[in-house]
Amino acid sequence: MRRVLLLAAVATLAGCSSPAISPTDRPKVLRYAFNPTADDIQTSNKRYQQLVDFLGKKLNLPVNMVQATGYSSTIEAMRANKIDAGTMGPLSYLIGAQRAGLEALVLPGRTDGPSTYQSCIIVRSDSPIQSLAELVRDSKKYTFAFVDPASTSGHLVPRVFLESQGIDPEKDFRKMFFSTNHPTTLYTVTGGKVDAGATMPAMIRTMEENGKLKRGEVRILWESEPIPGSPVVVRKELPASFKEELRQAFLSLHVEAPELAAALQVTSKYPDFRYHPANDRMYDGLRAIAKDLKNVKILE
Repeated sequence: MRRVLLLAAVATLAGCSSPAISPTDRPKVLRYAFNPTADDIQTSNKRYQQLVDFLGKKLNLPVNMVQATGYSSTIEAMRANKIDAGTMGPLSYLIGAQRAGLEALVLPGRTDGPSTYQSCIIVRSDSPIQSLAELVRDSKKYTFAFVDPASTSGHLVPRVFLESQGIDPEKDFRKMFFSTNHPTTLYTVTGGKVDAGATMPAMIRTMEENGKLKRGEVRILWESEPIPGSPVVVRKELPASFKEELRQAFLSLHVEAPELAAALQVTSKYPDFRYHPANDRMYDGLRAIAKDLKNVKILE
């Protein structure tokens, strides 16, 4: 049985937990969550259906794909035992590890090791804002869009940078929004609905290549240092032997399903793409950054 489901409201999921799995019991079905990215829903579903088929064959059990409405809802669903595993942004993983005991299983990369990505702050190409200094100096005049509260490149990293420049986004911008995803942030900026926004350079390139954004339609005012990649995460309650089965399935994916490996790269097109084992220590640097947030309580 293979299905793609739409993740319901967080409150509903949190209030109806499934029975806990015994640490020694292999689950009868794997529930895997994904968040649509730069593709349309149909394309995302097709790509993740390929992953469903691969994991189902490798694990010899049914896999249900769950289309999530955001990282926060995925975390709550996993805490409520409604989702078993999923792909998650680095900050979302840190929040999930703290609040729901999630574990990092694997993360994407190349032959020489795990990959990284960046965050950026953008404006329209014809914006009167010519520099980051102008955005900071005249912030009261401008509106700003972050992505999701639990997004690393779309919220945590750019927020920490803005705070280092003396900006409290909620107070110092004329108005601040959360767009819910990276493509929407780009559309709100290019459509003139906000003056500036946070996203990632890789998403800009992907949308330009897909014809969903004109080349040169946005200008980058600032780019971050490299950020650790987005891990595949699991609920800690799953049996250790099953978690290792799932880890090995991902580690073998580039060899056994090269076309799927290529399809899973939405914002990168590495010819030597593969997954690498992940552990919590890989995110200690990002965890330290998260603790430096002055105006938003994310990690205790």
